[in-house]
Amino acid sequence: GRGAADIARAWGELQATGAGLVDSTADVTWWFRRTMVAAVLARSGLRDSAYAVLRASRAMRSTSDPNLLVQEAFVAAQLPDTSRVVELLGAYLRRVPSAAVPLAREPRFRALHGSRAFDSLFTVGSGARDSLYR
Repeated sequence: GRGAADIARAWGELQATGAGLVDSTADVTWWFRRTMVAAVLARSGLRDSAYAVLRASRAMRSTSDPNLLVQEAFVAAQLPDTSRVVELLGAYLRRVPSAAVPLAREPRFRALHGSRAFDSLFTVGSGARDSLYR
């Protein structure tokens, strides 16, 4: 979604979904739900607001889950903020190097394929020109 109506709907869904969860699912999806609101803000052109949601979420609840880095990179990709995407995905791959192939093929980052900075995350071997997603 994008635009004022979708932003309002995203915040409403965040509140409704959180209130309806009474088991461990609420905790597991806490970050994911907030990054989805930030993604709607980003697609709506509200860069500062999208990043503010991410900062506020980290301030409310810290996490060491590396998967949050991918979620935040998805938000940055909606802006597009390629340098931030590369920074976040690079940090993720340092923690989870085995995720390189699936991450390179992740459809949410397809628009960045061909970007030198993005491609550099997935270049195979020294001096190789082929990347993992091609």
